[in-house]
Amino acid sequence: MRCPKCGTENAAGKIVCQNCGTRLRVAAAAQSTATTTWTEETIVHWARRDLVRVVIAIGVLVVLGAVLGITLR
Repeated sequence: MRCPKCGTENAAGKIVCQNCGTRLRVAAAAQSTATTTWTEETIVHWARRDLVRVVIAIGVLVVLGAVLGITLR
């Protein structure tokens, strides 16, 4: 599939252009199965979501450690 923005040829089934990141297709064809299809887009979504959770957890631990360190002196 050719990217409409930069013209790069991408492998079939890709959702975003490997060169510029432009969305290659607006919507996937309707799926008749009930199984979850793991596309690049869904994997990136879940990876970002997990990364945000880890960063928040580390931030909470740092703040908690600082508060406990100050109060227990």
